[in-house]
Amino acid sequence: MKKIIIVALLFVVIFTANNTFAITKVDDFVTEIYISDIANLLESTNNNQIEFRHKLSILIEQRNNSEHVNTASNQYSIFGKPLTSEELYLIATTDIQIISLWYHSSQIALIETENRFEDYGDGTIANAFQHAYWNILMVKYMNIYHAENFATAHENYDDNPISHKTMDLINNLVARNFASTLNNINQISDSNLSSLTYEELILEGLTVYLLEYSYLRYIHIFPNRTQYIYQTDELLTYTNKIIPISIPNYEVIDFRGRDKPIPLPLRVGDIV
Repeated sequence: MKKIIIVALLFVVIFTANNTFAITKVDDFVTEIYISDIANLLESTNNNQIEFRHKLSILIEQRNNSEHVNTASNQYSIFGKPLTSEELYLIATTDIQIISLWYHSSQIALIETENRFEDYGDGTIANAFQHAYWNILMVKYMNIYHAENFATAHENYDDNPISHKTMDLINNLVARNFASTLNNINQISDSNLSSLTYEELILEGLTVYLLEYSYLRYIHIFPNRTQYIYQTDELLTYTNKIIPISIPNYEVIDFRGRDKPIPLPLRVGDIV
């Protein structure tokens, strides 16, 4: 797996001599921590809050001082990405029982998505389901406050494509709002919540995904011909539709009577 490095403002837990913790801001801190690491820490510390934070601070320092290559399997990856600095901050400052439930919700959502769909890459309907189901599970096992914090923190990193971030934030919010309408959600089984996510959100088109779509982008008018230029992009659409919610307008450029041609756009699609 290609190594992904987060260079960000990271909040680090420091274990002090009197067994208390201080949260320190570190600029330009480089680290790569995966959910598999958190799973291992939870298991090795038997969910002991102090020991967990102590080992987490040591792990962050070790990773910051070494070249680490991810060896995490998909079983433990949260959407295949390292944890963001905001996620690490939440993990470092939130009660360990909440962290354990966050991990539990993440794994259930991942496994259920893999069972339901063959293609579950970023931007797909499967990914829309995974985010929605994950948020519903977090509302069930944690609460809507922690669910929003963890889900939003997961999207906040510099190179997150705006279209993907927008999709994920929409699906996260739709799912949490839906979960808040369910009476006694704690008594609804995970399998029933999975069915509700698929039937009430995905099939009803309350969630969104990214559709690769070709559309007319430019019309070039020359003295003896007209050129139509198409562009292919990932555009948002509802999970029960195959047409984008919105298609960019095309631009007409008239080359007739010009002394010299206008440069073509850098990104040119198929020419018909």
